[in-house]
Amino acid sequence: MNLAPPATGDEEPSVLVEARGITKSFGGAQAVRSATLTLRGGQVHALIGENGAGKSTVIKMLSGAERADAGEILLDGQPISFHSPADAEASRITTVYQELDLIDDLTVGQNVMLGREPRRAGFLRNRELRRQAHEALATAGSTVDIDASPAALSLAQQQRVEIARCLLADARVLILDEPTAALGPREVDDLFDLIRSLSERGVAVLFVSHRLEEVLEISDVVTVMRDGEVVSTAPVADVTEADLIASMTGRVLDLSTVRAESRVSADIAPVLELRRIPLAKGELNLALAPGEIVGVAGLAGSGRSRLLETIIGSPWLGGEIVLDGVSYHHLTPADAVRAGIAYLPEDRKRLGLVLEADAAFNVSLSSLARAHSPWATAAQDARRLREATSRMSLRGNTSSHVARLSGGNQQKVLLARLLASRPRVLLLDEPTRGVDIAAKKEVWDLLEEIADGGTAILMVSSELPEILRLSDRILVLADGQLTAEFPAGTSQELLLEAALPRRERTPSVPDAGPNERQK
Repeated sequence: MNLAPPATGDEEPSVLVEARGITKSFGGAQAVRSATLTLRGGQVHALIGENGAGKSTVIKMLSGAERADAGEILLDGQPISFHSPADAEASRITTVYQELDLIDDLTVGQNVMLGREPRRAGFLRNRELRRQAHEALATAGSTVDIDASPAALSLAQQQRVEIARCLLADARVLILDEPTAALGPREVDDLFDLIRSLSERGVAVLFVSHRLEEVLEISDVVTVMRDGEVVSTAPVADVTEADLIASMTGRVLDLSTVRAESRVSADIAPVLELRRIPLAKGELNLALAPGEIVGVAGLAGSGRSRLLETIIGSPWLGGEIVLDGVSYHHLTPADAVRAGIAYLPEDRKRLGLVLEADAAFNVSLSSLARAHSPWATAAQDARRLREATSRMSLRGNTSSHVARLSGGNQQKVLLARLLASRPRVLLLDEPTRGVDIAAKKEVWDLLEEIADGGTAILMVSSELPEILRLSDRILVLADGQLTAEFPAGTSQELLLEAALPRRERTPSVPDAGPNERQK
């Protein structure tokens, strides 16, 4: 990989890509209006805004996935027109999208080398393919097996495979769309180390994120979009998180509240009991009371997502589930829905949405499993959509395919589906993944409202402020086992320490005690 040499620090960063007045409409809706953006070599440039602000459309125009209706894009000062993502990649502009695009039927190594397979006399040089793939993965900070299937990897691991593919293309401009959405604190630190390394080598990084604390940490410059327009561009040193929120939303939001104590009395009979649910190491016993939110924290690969999948029987690995006094010794996902357990998966693209259907159809899916009549109508679908989204703002054309909605609005469609089924228990895996700062507060308020109405919630999240804000109790997993349980009001430092593998923890962190609520 022939990355540019590191900049000396005294040189003015050179402009690699400049978008001047780019505009894009879809049908009668204008997604981006006269946006201007300048990416310089050796700089990390953040692009932020609410869902539907136009960020994704700007990314697609820069990466060749969409063509601008007006304006121009300059590369090294010369106007250029991209007709496809391949054109952009040939110009060494590469993109890692929030919705990753690996091919499960290929190995990790084959995915990394896709389109660049080394050949001699027309024959594939498999040993050279493996060598180059291993080198690219190592540069991206990944240690995954190059012979593994992407389907067996976590989202964090899949993301590193995508980045390795970009590095192999000798990227001069690397666009990262919500790269930390599925990562825990340690994985974010590792990714930032990689971004800094690339930046020092002269790569221009466009960093798109809803996590403003990360924007302030990693970026040199930040551009804010609102309603399809660029409203500000400034050095990160000149702005605060409050400034950015005000620019994005036009109002002040308070996101600092942390739950100090549980809202649920210990003597309330549980709505859900998990008995001897197998983890990778050990078992889990847990009782959730009506209206209780239990957060599950841990690093990527700790077994957080696997726990929720096990509960809904995807696949069923043993144990017992008691819901409203009814015992289940085996569940399938369909059984779980019929029993009143709703599940929001981490990977909405592969596991959550029917991308080629509209929002109303997607919202109605879970309700159909509990419907008394097998017949569904468009009117019923539309009614469910109106009811479920009445408490959250959903932007974009909901009558079109949900694939065309922004990532945050796709997440809202999934949440709306859960609400439409009126569940007794919610299992949430990264409930605000890809959701903007204002919508995040909407979702938090909504989950608290749902809990106050008596629904029990078991929530996995990589965002510790989210865990601390919402949880009545917090479970911490590490290396496939329960390592600690904390009450509301626990410090972020204790959660981080308990999430480390046991060999890395200090003696001050307690082991997990009994985690079953006393009846």
